[in-house]
Amino acid sequence: MKKVQLASALMVLLLMAGVCAADTNIPVGQTGTVDNWEIKVISFVPDATQQIAAENMFNPKPAAGGQYCMVYLEAKNVGDKEESFNSGNLHLVGASLMVYDTPIMLVVPDAMPSNQAFPGGILRDDIGFDVSSSDIGSLRLYYEPMFSSDKTYFDLS
Repeated sequence: MKKVQLASALMVLLLMAGVCAADTNIPVGQTGTVDNWEIKVISFVPDATQQIAAENMFNPKPAAGGQYCMVYLEAKNVGDKEESFNSGNLHLVGASLMVYDTPIMLVVPDAMPSNQAFPGGILRDDIGFDVSSSDIGSLRLYYEPMFSSDKTYFDLS
């Protein structure tokens, strides 16, 4: 039994090391290029629960033991044609190794009015996530293109 527990603990540590030692680790305010987009995290609000509740009375409450956080980012189209930015490619991961996606119907302050941009166009957006409060200090944002396992990680602090 102890061997199984030790093996499980070792696996968790190895997975955490993989998350923490990502090939790319873009600091806040720095730009990372993914697909045809230059993405930059402008700011991170660890507890945005009240802001999100105030934005729309129909926003759901965060899950039990959780809270909303928000990432404010900028995405610039560096391609040679009009592109759609898919915020569904953005995820958070914390020390629990749980992946957090943005809720589909969540209304946040400063949401981008459109996800389309011509070459050189810049989109700015608040993106909300419902996360476990225990993960809040260890969260990292990552961009994972659809149909790919490549991830680009962005620090939030």
